[in-house]
Amino acid sequence: MQRTTATFAISLLVLCVGGCGASYTWLGRHDWSALDDLPCMRGLSVRTNGLATAVDDAGEGWIWDLRSGKVLLTAADAVATTLSANGEVAAVADARGRIRVFRPSTNALLGELDTGIAGKYRWLCLSTSASLLAVAGPGNEAAVWDVHAGRKLVSASTAGPALAVALSEEDGLLFVGDLQGVSMWNVRSGACTGRLTAEKPKPVVRLALSGSSTVAATDADSAVHVWQWRTGALLFNTPPRSDIPARSSCFSPDGRLLAIVSESGNVSVHEVTTGSRIRTFFTCRGPFDDAVLTEEGHATVTVGPGHGWPRVFAIDPPLW
Repeated sequence: MQRTTATFAISLLVLCVGGCGASYTWLGRHDWSALDDLPCMRGLSVRTNGLATAVDDAGEGWIWDLRSGKVLLTAADAVATTLSANGEVAAVADARGRIRVFRPSTNALLGELDTGIAGKYRWLCLSTSASLLAVAGPGNEAAVWDVHAGRKLVSASTAGPALAVALSEEDGLLFVGDLQGVSMWNVRSGACTGRLTAEKPKPVVRLALSGSSTVAATDADSAVHVWQWRTGALLFNTPPRSDIPARSSCFSPDGRLLAIVSESGNVSVHEVTTGSRIRTFFTCRGPFDDAVLTEEGHATVTVGPGHGWPRVFAIDPPLW
């Protein structure tokens, strides 16, 4: 199967609600026009070093360098991928239950986990130090593995399938999204320490954490719920199927703001304590298979449909 690559730049002027202007640049694109069947991408994640990863419906995992426009790695039979917070370590799970942890820059192997459970792993998350790996699925369970020792530390039973995971290494907590909301688990003891549930619970498909003890959960109805997890207080939520049906969310470094990326690629910025929407940026026309915001708040990255290469839209000035 031949894939040709074309990179180019297109500058776009867009409107920012709230009296603020923004400039978006289409930084890169992969040309899939020669293919008869274009793959759907999911599980997109982007890191500060410019690396991005996702899995397509054909069962192939991808790692790209968005700055150079190059494919660093493709992995056959992949069901989930992730990158560490700094992008220096990657993990790829296959359908046979094996997870490979390595450095994308050198392909040096750091650990290989054999979970013993074949199936579709729905989400992976590496800790900040990349010494721990959280796994969602394939059944009604999430787990935390020690990458270097190759052993399971925590097994968390969930309400239905485990759909998303996030790790707070500093607090020693595993956050798990399932059919009823978010559960929290102590990584050291394996005990469940609490549950966060919306008024009308929906499956939680994506999680984001901030350093100020808040967690944002995107549910299957494209609504976002934000909790102060230490107290269990719901800070705010966006309506389901609203004008900003959410794909993902990202906290500002100080934890005071939350940016929500919609399925159309638009970005809305909210104050975490009040939920007030203070800015909305209209970017490219969607819908997309997946869309995320870079942690620096300087670009949105989208994949699909109709193309397999990530498209990067720069935000100038950055959101924070």
